[in-house]
Amino acid sequence: MHIRHALRDILILDALVKLEEIAIVHHTDCGTLRFTDEQLRTALKKQTNETHWAKIEAMEFGPASGIEENLKGDLEWVHGNPLLREALKEGTQGFIFDLKSGKVEKVVL
Repeated sequence: MHIRHALRDILILDALVKLEEIAIVHHTDCGTLRFTDEQLRTALKKQTNETHWAKIEAMEFGPASGIEENLKGDLEWVHGNPLLREALKEGTQGFIFDLKSGKVEKVVL
């Protein structure tokens, strides 16, 4: 859903093999765009013990404003992240994959 969740793996791989690029791909008809943070928190609370609710309340799943907006947000986050090398930031691209047509569209900031 969001590139932030992959940061650990990206940093490890880049340290070991020096990545040249990152392709961030979002797809149409994504189920995560149908839910708000509050709806997700409520659902999680229903399936967990009350002792974990404070942790759930602190969770942020990210905005679900729209596929292109979310993708641009991920690209902006990568470009502004101080832990990533400049060359890797420059090699980061974003794409939208249309599940119905099979087409891939490049999205630029």
